[in-house]
Amino acid sequence: MVSNLSLLCISTLFGTHLATSTANRFARGFPPELALLFIRKATAMAEAFESQALDQLTKDGRRALAKGAEQR
Repeated sequence: MVSNLSLLCISTLFGTHLATSTANRFARGFPPELALLFIRKATAMAEAFESQALDQLTKDGRRALAKGAEQR
């Protein structure tokens, strides 16, 4: 069975339509091993994206402070 978190990762990365159609395929007997590979890849991609986004926000914030922006 596909967890809600897995569907959230898939829908975030690939869009709601793909997540819904993927869930339907899983329900009809999509190979569990392949499904697990997709979910692991989607989770890894989401984690990498989150890390990159946080790094970029930190970098941009420090740059703004160095240019004289007020801290909030």
